[in-house]
Amino acid sequence: MLLDIGGTVMTFPRDSLLHDELKGTCLAVLLHRFGDWLLTHGNGTPFVDADPDYFKWLSVKLRYLRDNRIDVKEICEGCPPAFAFYHNRFLAKTDLTIEPQTGDHKSAAFDGFMAAMGAFIDSSVAGGTGGSEVLSVFVEGRSVATADATLDDFDTLKKRFTEYRGPVVHVSADHFYKIVDYIRRIRIAPDAARPLPTSSSFDELLYACEMYGLMEQVYLSMIGKSHSHIKCILRNSYDDCEFETLVQRADGLQGGLLFVIECEHKTRRHRFACHIDGPLIAPSDPKAELRTTCPVTFYSISGAFEGGDGIVQIAVPSNKQWVNVAGTEGAVKNDKGEPTGKVCIANGRLWLGHGKDGPAGDLRRCQQWLERGELPDGKTYRGDFHDGDATLAATVSFTCADMEIYTLQASEGSG
Repeated sequence: MLLDIGGTVMTFPRDSLLHDELKGTCLAVLLHRFGDWLLTHGNGTPFVDADPDYFKWLSVKLRYLRDNRIDVKEICEGCPPAFAFYHNRFLAKTDLTIEPQTGDHKSAAFDGFMAAMGAFIDSSVAGGTGGSEVLSVFVEGRSVATADATLDDFDTLKKRFTEYRGPVVHVSADHFYKIVDYIRRIRIAPDAARPLPTSSSFDELLYACEMYGLMEQVYLSMIGKSHSHIKCILRNSYDDCEFETLVQRADGLQGGLLFVIECEHKTRRHRFACHIDGPLIAPSDPKAELRTTCPVTFYSISGAFEGGDGIVQIAVPSNKQWVNVAGTEGAVKNDKGEPTGKVCIANGRLWLGHGKDGPAGDLRRCQQWLERGELPDGKTYRGDFHDGDATLAATVSFTCADMEIYTLQASEGSG
């Protein structure tokens, strides 16, 4: 059977799925019974919005099975981890049979099958959520295709498929393919965990994500909040980044805040994030300060660690997980009792509105440090040490070049 898998056309050994232990899988039923419900691409070739590398692997294994070179167990249980997302869906068992049974389109088995495979079925079919059109571009001579439904929530990337017909030239084929498959998986399984793609050139992968407007999804994957929505409440390119602005916009927000901070280095860009999993609350007394206990985690996005390490998570000691916020006319004091900043996170590991001789109203005036022992094992720190402390920024005290502050809210129906 000729199939187009994510832009790669291949001859797929569909008949091998009729093996006794495979004919009850979702993929067997999809291709043998509902092939007409798939989208088509090019000259009418049935299209499956999935990873072509997985189907290449499966195609080889099915041919080996046909030739009695392997046991079916090697297919069912021998899938490489990189393909598990698709393997667990397509080779899952279904109670629906390849041969139609009277009234089975109204059965629980049919509903279960559509819940599992609806993401690959034309949206014009009842229960199908796979979109109505296949969109494709060429990257380094390779076709990359996906359903319009995959791109619907990502306007910038969708325009690359619909408005700019030339080949992609500023991003490698490998990275472009990875970001398309990343959002494809989000569409197929919106309630599942969304791990970030991996790359030996992670800075280039981030560049591609940023170019195509995917950084908010990257942040959600980074902090493991797959069931959340993210909304920017303050961005220094549009806002004044004054402390009072943050207090006003964070008032009443309960879902936590994510601070994404960037500073320049003479040879590389340092970007890091701090997630506080709780509200930011200012004291009612404008001259006081208020401490709120909540989980705090840091992330190095780029700059402080080797590029191959990807995004690096740094845990904060459990007895330092709190946020101190000053009143609008006050300051948070340091360990010496000196007025120092407007927001102090994790006992000073991040200061916002930090001044040399007292607090600064501008949140972009920052200080960030970590104890040497808090650097994670197995990662290569390439920053400097200052009085024995590491930093995720270019230097401990700095005025950031870019600051974004997001609020996180749980999606409806999530636990």
